[in-house]
Amino acid sequence: LYLFPLALAQGLVPAMRARGSGSIVFITSARALRPEPGFALATSVRAATTTLALAVAREVAADGIQVNVVAPNYLYSEMYY
Repeated sequence: LYLFPLALAQGLVPAMRARGSGSIVFITSARALRPEPGFALATSVRAATTTLALAVAREVAADGIQVNVVAPNYLYSEMYY
């Protein structure tokens, strides 16, 4: 499950390179900017996905492929708090 962003990129990039264009959007969160006790795994996975996106973006930019991250900040939720 946690390798999905990497597997997704590995699966999509070859076809996008052959086409000469494409976009990948990773959905993570801003949790890594303000980690909370009890959420170490979730925080680490989201931070890793953001870093993966930056690395992939640098590798594929010359091939016309755009990589972005959408990382929403904390939202108030009765269930969460």
